Amino acid sequence: MIYRWTIDNYNIDAEIAGKELERIEKKYNGMDAKKVVEESRDEKTVLHKCFEWNDKKAAEGYREVQAKEIIRHLVLVEIVKESEEEIKTRAFVSVKSDEMNKKKKYVTFENAMSDEYYKQQIIMQGISELQAFRQKFKNLMIFKGVFEAIEKIAV
Repeated sequence: MIYRWTIDNYNIDAEIAGKELERIEKKYNGMDAKKVVEESRDEKTVLHKCFEWNDKKAAEGYREVQAKEIIRHLVLVEIVKESEEEIKTRAFVSVKSDEMNKKKKYVTFENAMSDEYYKQQIIMQGISELQAFRQKFKNLMIFKGVFEAIEKIAV
């Protein structure tokens, strides 16, 4: 097995990063983000350059992460009168602003569904996430029916 990045945003070879995370996981018999940060504080460590150590920049970056969490966790709730069942829909979704720019932005779910370009992005994102689920759990036959349904949608 070899390590690879799913995105190319890091200043370190994926194989080196993977081995370092293995080391941390083994040291603590499991790891979390806090342990990874602590183990990476020393400038001599291999993951050190993957982090922003300027507290002013990091603080602003963390606030942006918090803002994304707020946006991602806000839902709209519709209550079905007959059953009082709650139907939850994400209030905002992430889309690419246009084909040339490719910059991500959040728009209301309603706006995304009324714009064909955004709607196709949401559908393709859903299919991609279903395929990732299938790949992640491909060895668990309890999900066989789910995998078959994903195949029908993804065609």
